[in-house]
Amino acid sequence: LQFLLLLVYFSCFFLVLMDTTIAVVGVGAVVAVVAILFVFLKPGEEKKGKQSKKGDGGKKGARGSEKTVAKGDNDNNGAVEKDETDSTEEEPLQKGAPKKNVSSKRHSRRHEHSKPSGPKPEENELYFTALKGHTGTVLDAKYSPDGKFVVSTSEDRSLRFWNSETFGDKEHTYIRKNVELDHGIQLGFTTNGHAVAIGLAIKGAVRLFKITKHHITNMEGGDKGDGAYTVSSLVSMGMAANHDHRYFLLCYADTTLLVCGFDGRVVEKINTHMSHNNFATVSPCGHFFGCCGFTPSVKLWHVSSSLGSITKVEKSMSLTGHSTSVIHFCFSKDSTRAATLSKSGEWHCYNTNVRWREEEDPKILCTNKLPHEGEHGRIAISSSNHSVAISMGAFVALYSATTGALLHTIDHAHKGPVNAIDFSPLDDFFITAGSRGIVVWNNLPGAVELARFLEQELIHAKTTSAKNHIQFRIEETKKLIASIEETQQKKKSKQLKKHN
Repeated sequence: LQFLLLLVYFSCFFLVLMDTTIAVVGVGAVVAVVAILFVFLKPGEEKKGKQSKKGDGGKKGARGSEKTVAKGDNDNNGAVEKDETDSTEEEPLQKGAPKKNVSSKRHSRRHEHSKPSGPKPEENELYFTALKGHTGTVLDAKYSPDGKFVVSTSEDRSLRFWNSETFGDKEHTYIRKNVELDHGIQLGFTTNGHAVAIGLAIKGAVRLFKITKHHITNMEGGDKGDGAYTVSSLVSMGMAANHDHRYFLLCYADTTLLVCGFDGRVVEKINTHMSHNNFATVSPCGHFFGCCGFTPSVKLWHVSSSLGSITKVEKSMSLTGHSTSVIHFCFSKDSTRAATLSKSGEWHCYNTNVRWREEEDPKILCTNKLPHEGEHGRIAISSSNHSVAISMGAFVALYSATTGALLHTIDHAHKGPVNAIDFSPLDDFFITAGSRGIVVWNNLPGAVELARFLEQELIHAKTTSAKNHIQFRIEETKKLIASIEETQQKKKSKQLKKHN
């Protein structure tokens, strides 16, 4: 039709503007083409031929759609049910073909979108429960020093204090505390667990909350370090709050570290000379704090105090051995170990209980490498110092902290990257925080690894007192393993009853 219209257009054009003879020839050509179409292409036979072709295409389309549904059945049952419902609305295959083959393409697209990104956390054998309630991504979560509750901070501008005794119940109880005009990016506990501090994302300062049995209240004195440094954004914070040390550590995205007293006064300003900072934290004992950044090492400083007041801050040692920049690190709960993670996925575990004043370097105890690389990773040492939990994106792995051997993996702990990892004081559970809230996992692999290590130590023990002490720890560890297995079995029984 477009071709014919084009010929008519040019014929009129030549008729008006050019020679009449050329216009007559053009009109004749148009008439000839129309005559050819009507003589050689009979409408009835053309229609019948189209119908026969359409029938053959329908059979092919039916076979094609069957293959798509079968493939979807292996991928996702929900998607298959939806496709079966759609097929019943169409005409039966024996009466004719589907409307168009485009529908099968649309179904295949539907299958692609309905495929899960990976296994759900509930499908992993270490999964225990999920703490849901936050409406935003959880940025940090930690166990209290006594393990009675878990505190979490989120982008929804709230703190939640979860009662760990209800983790095995259907509903989990918690106390909520709103963070006014800001949200916390990291948490820190005092040694006695009576107060918690959060690093404020917008203000770049620290806010303290007092914890009682049924209430969470703001501590007097306002935000600490408010306005002390406004050139760059806050990326992490740490806190030392015990009899010997009382200070905050503020780490900014450039190369600045601020050491502030509990009165908010800046005691020390440090330039890390790392191009940029990735993370900083304080050891539980308060004697050391460290920072990692663009360089492939972690720098540590020592803090000297008198009656809670800082008297001296000095560079102490470095955790070296990586070939790429370190993205995260941590101290053990007794401050004798440290673990580092680089963006290449390589991790090291160090003995930091060394004579650094005599220039003795921290010793690498074990090392290994994750199967993934990235710039968003977390690492945590268990309370017993015999296992480490490491994340890279949504992937989580448990390793032995004595041999470096892989103990267990979790492919998709959260929908997004894991933002925090922490172990319970008894080492029976560990938590991960991210986009789905907080997930609680049982630490059975860590307990089994601890029992294995103690049995090896018992063989090499020389004195009777040492053997008795190790034997006692082995018995306690076996009780812990039995308790974890019993809890896991109860959970499976409940799930089975619910399924039935």
